Amino acid sequence: MRDLELPQGRASWGFLNAFRASHPGIEISVIESVPSRLSELLLEGSLDIVLMAQPSPFDPRLSVGPIYREQFGLTFPTGHRFEQRNLLHVTDVAGEPYLDRINWEYANHIDELCVECGIKIQVPTRASGRTGSWQ
Repeated sequence: MRDLELPQGRASWGFLNAFRASHPGIEISVIESVPSRLSELLLEGSLDIVLMAQPSPFDPRLSVGPIYREQFGLTFPTGHRFEQRNLLHVTDVAGEPYLDRINWEYANHIDELCVECGIKIQVPTRASGRTGSWQ
Protein backbone atom coordinates (compact mmCIF):
# COMPACT_ATOMS: atom_id res chain seq x y z
CA MET A 1 0.00 0.00 0.00
CA ARG A 2 1.26 3.49 -0.88
CA ASP A 3 1.47 6.26 1.70
CA LEU A 4 -1.45 8.66 1.75
CA GLU A 5 -0.72 12.36 1.93
CA LEU A 6 -2.90 13.69 4.72
CA PRO A 7 -3.99 17.32 5.10
CA GLN A 8 -1.96 19.68 7.25
CA GLY A 9 -3.59 22.11 9.66
CA ARG A 10 -7.19 20.86 9.63
CA ALA A 11 -9.08 17.61 9.31
CA SER A 12 -10.24 16.87 5.80
CA TRP A 13 -11.70 13.59 4.63
CA GLY A 14 -11.10 14.09 0.89
CA PHE A 15 -8.27 11.56 1.09
CA LEU A 16 -10.88 8.81 1.55
CA ASN A 17 -12.19 9.43 -1.96
CA ALA A 18 -8.66 9.34 -3.41
CA PHE A 19 -7.86 6.13 -1.52
CA ARG A 20 -11.09 4.50 -2.64
CA ALA A 21 -10.42 5.45 -6.28
CA SER A 22 -6.88 4.03 -6.26
CA HIS A 23 -7.76 0.92 -4.21
CA PRO A 24 -11.20 -0.22 -5.46
CA GLY A 25 -11.04 -3.64 -3.78
CA ILE A 26 -10.56 -2.33 -0.25
CA GLU A 27 -13.58 -1.56 1.91
CA ILE A 28 -13.40 1.50 4.16
CA SER A 29 -15.62 1.96 7.19
CA VAL A 30 -15.63 5.13 9.26
CA ILE A 31 -16.51 4.63 12.92
CA GLU A 32 -16.88 7.58 15.27
CA SER A 33 -16.36 7.01 18.98
CA VAL A 34 -14.37 8.19 21.99
CA PRO A 35 -10.62 7.43 21.98
CA SER A 36 -10.80 4.82 24.75
CA ARG A 37 -13.29 2.76 22.73
CA LEU A 38 -11.37 3.22 19.47
CA SER A 39 -8.19 2.06 21.24
CA GLU A 40 -9.99 -1.03 22.55
CA LEU A 41 -11.25 -1.90 19.05
CA LEU A 42 -7.78 -1.41 17.60
CA LEU A 43 -6.08 -3.53 20.26
CA GLU A 44 -8.59 -6.37 19.92
CA GLY A 45 -8.06 -6.39 16.15
CA SER A 46 -11.50 -5.12 15.11
CA LEU A 47 -9.96 -2.05 13.44
CA ASP A 48 -6.83 -1.73 11.30
CA ILE A 49 -6.14 1.97 11.72
CA VAL A 50 -7.56 4.83 13.80
CA LEU A 51 -7.43 8.58 13.31
CA MET A 52 -7.97 10.18 16.73
CA ALA A 53 -6.74 12.68 19.27
CA GLN A 54 -6.79 12.71 23.05
CA PRO A 55 -5.38 14.94 25.78
CA SER A 56 -3.76 12.08 27.71
CA PRO A 57 -0.98 9.76 26.52
CA PHE A 58 -1.95 6.89 24.24
CA ASP A 59 -1.80 3.26 25.32
CA PRO A 60 1.89 2.23 25.09
CA ARG A 61 0.89 -0.85 23.07
CA LEU A 62 -0.12 1.44 20.19
CA SER A 63 2.21 2.92 17.59
CA VAL A 64 1.20 6.59 17.32
CA GLY A 65 2.41 9.43 15.14
CA PRO A 66 1.17 13.00 14.59
CA ILE A 67 -0.64 13.84 11.36
CA TYR A 68 -1.49 17.50 11.96
CA ARG A 69 -1.86 19.99 14.80
CA GLU A 70 -5.15 21.62 15.70
CA GLN A 71 -5.84 24.75 17.73
CA PHE A 72 -8.92 24.99 19.89
CA GLY A 73 -10.70 28.24 20.49
CA LEU A 74 -13.70 29.60 22.29
CA THR A 75 -16.39 30.83 19.90
CA PHE A 76 -19.25 33.11 20.79
CA PRO A 77 -21.63 35.41 18.90
CA THR A 78 -21.10 39.09 18.20
CA GLY A 79 -22.21 41.18 21.15
CA HIS A 80 -21.45 38.45 23.72
CA ARG A 81 -20.04 39.60 27.06
CA PHE A 82 -16.69 37.93 26.16
CA GLU A 83 -16.27 40.03 23.01
CA GLN A 84 -14.20 42.74 24.71
CA ARG A 85 -12.02 40.30 26.66
CA ASN A 86 -8.46 39.38 25.67
CA LEU A 87 -8.07 36.60 28.22
CA LEU A 88 -10.57 34.11 29.61
CA HIS A 89 -10.24 31.57 32.41
CA VAL A 90 -12.25 28.36 32.36
CA THR A 91 -14.26 29.66 35.33
CA ASP A 92 -15.51 32.53 33.12
CA VAL A 93 -17.71 30.08 31.19
CA ALA A 94 -19.64 28.97 34.29
CA GLY A 95 -23.34 28.98 33.45
CA GLU A 96 -22.76 29.61 29.73
CA PRO A 97 -24.68 27.48 27.19
CA TYR A 98 -22.35 24.99 25.52
CA LEU A 99 -22.62 22.87 22.37
CA ASP A 100 -21.65 19.39 23.54
CA ARG A 101 -20.31 17.17 20.76
CA ILE A 102 -21.06 13.50 21.36
CA ASN A 103 -17.96 11.29 20.93
CA TRP A 104 -15.64 14.31 20.88
CA GLU A 105 -12.12 13.26 21.89
CA TYR A 106 -11.86 15.97 24.54
CA ALA A 107 -15.34 15.69 26.10
CA ASN A 108 -14.18 13.86 29.22
CA HIS A 109 -11.24 16.25 29.56
CA ILE A 110 -13.58 19.27 29.49
CA ASP A 111 -15.92 17.59 32.01
CA GLU A 112 -13.00 16.87 34.36
CA LEU A 113 -11.69 20.43 33.99
CA CYS A 114 -15.10 21.84 34.92
CA VAL A 115 -15.32 19.58 38.00
CA GLU A 116 -11.77 20.52 39.00
CA CYS A 117 -12.63 24.23 38.74
CA GLY A 118 -15.98 23.77 40.49
CA ILE A 119 -18.07 25.08 37.61
CA LYS A 120 -21.11 23.88 35.70
CA ILE A 121 -21.89 24.73 32.11
CA GLN A 122 -25.30 24.50 30.49
CA VAL A 123 -25.62 21.87 27.77
CA PRO A 124 -28.79 22.81 25.90
CA THR A 125 -27.48 21.35 22.63
CA ARG A 126 -25.77 18.04 21.85
CA ALA A 127 -24.41 17.28 18.40
CA SER A 128 -23.67 13.82 17.07
CA GLY A 129 -21.56 13.15 14.02
CA ARG A 130 -19.45 15.61 12.14
CA THR A 131 -20.48 18.83 10.53
CA GLY A 132 -19.10 19.92 7.21
CA SER A 133 -18.17 18.03 4.09
CA TRP A 134 -16.75 14.52 3.95
CA GLN A 135 -15.65 15.13 0.36
